[in-house]
Amino acid sequence: MQPTRFLPFLFHLAFVLVPMLCLAQPHVDSLRTEYLDRPLGLDVESPRFSWQMTAAGAGRGYAQHAYQIQVRKPSGDVVWDSGRVNSPVSVLIPYAGSPLEPKTRYDWEVTVWDQAGNELRQASWFETGLLDPDPGSAAWQGAQWIGGGDQHLQLYSHYLSVFQASFSLQLDAASRSTRASFVLGANDLRLMDKNLNLQGVESARNQNYIAFELDISGLETGGLARLHVYRVGYAPGDSAEEPFRSFEIPQALLNPGNRYATHRVTLKSNFGIFQVFLDGDDAGHEVSQSDSDSPFAPRGFNLNPVGSGNNFISFP
Repeated sequence: MQPTRFLPFLFHLAFVLVPMLCLAQPHVDSLRTEYLDRPLGLDVESPRFSWQMTAAGAGRGYAQHAYQIQVRKPSGDVVWDSGRVNSPVSVLIPYAGSPLEPKTRYDWEVTVWDQAGNELRQASWFETGLLDPDPGSAAWQGAQWIGGGDQHLQLYSHYLSVFQASFSLQLDAASRSTRASFVLGANDLRLMDKNLNLQGVESARNQNYIAFELDISGLETGGLARLHVYRVGYAPGDSAEEPFRSFEIPQALLNPGNRYATHRVTLKSNFGIFQVFLDGDDAGHEVSQSDSDSPFAPRGFNLNPVGSGNNFISFP
């Protein structure tokens, strides 16, 4: 009779131990390339790989005894195979294969052998940048510097926001898109700390910016296209949903016939006083309106929440 009573207990013990043993199995995770998880634009000719070996549950005594790293091109060709390396090291293993190509995504896989000879595998990837600081090299494909030379005025935007910027927007005719935006002044560190923002507003990352939005939806109902200006995270009352200012664009500049053409927008900033122009930079192409009709006031509208003038901290 005694063995019969112990039989259910033995079955119960087996069912408890099996899940515990499964949970205790080690695995490889936290794969990093140059300390980063799947980095983009990596400008390192010999990146370094790292990983961690972990075990869930009550497992103890697991250790890496060997590893192997393989790196592959998008075609699947192996550009580096470390072979089996008998080492417990799993931090900053340098790449030692064929020269990496610029602007290329590489997949890499690490195989780890533990103290019992079990194989553990995990994969990740990284993407290279130009891998060449020389702007005259083929990797830059004819790119040109747009400022910073002796003939250019330097932009110190944190206290001298006097500048002119231009950008092009083209809405997609196939999808009948009606809006596109250009963003500037984003993630200003002064606006992410209420002690540095005179308005006492503290915004999180990606929650402070100025956006200039081209909106052609009005043309579909016989109205006018508009330019919306959004100010977000600068002062109390700023909204990502409601425009800070909105201006109608005359049909002489933007109409149903050219709504899906490429349009160039020019911004002129004078200590936070902005003017906006479309497809030109003279008075006939200005789409913004001035805050004041006084001939002594600067033309444009004020985006600086603390006022205009060079005796104020300038935003953006």
